[in-house]
Amino acid sequence: MAPYTAPFMKTPLFILNSLADAWQLGNIVRLPCIHAGHTVNCSAAELAALRNFRTVELALVQPVLNQPGVGAFLDTCIIHGEENHDARWVNQTVGGQKLRDTIWFWVTGEGRAGLKPQVVDGVYPCNTHCQF
Repeated sequence: MAPYTAPFMKTPLFILNSLADAWQLGNIVRLPCIHAGHTVNCSAAELAALRNFRTVELALVQPVLNQPGVGAFLDTCIIHGEENHDARWVNQTVGGQKLRDTIWFWVTGEGRAGLKPQVVDGVYPCNTHCQF
């Protein structure tokens, strides 16, 4: 919903989402190879559909990311509900940057050199930190 609601928001916005959301891939895209947060014997066509989902999602959210002050942590882990688990808060990374550090930097502007307020993961299966 971000592409439709964000232009009307007056408060700061931080987007936390997977570009390979397990619920959407299983229930909307209907990929039968998505099970319990990972792929099981996906065919080439199913992997292509998974990767296309990321492309479409990213295209939809890109105008929001271009707005001043918007923060984001977008990974390609096959999960749903990233903020629900302490381990994800502490261990989830995109490009070597942890979720907690991304939010901290977005809120405060403080952090180690190289931190960014927006990180976007590559194409599945690029992230080796998805095993939770």
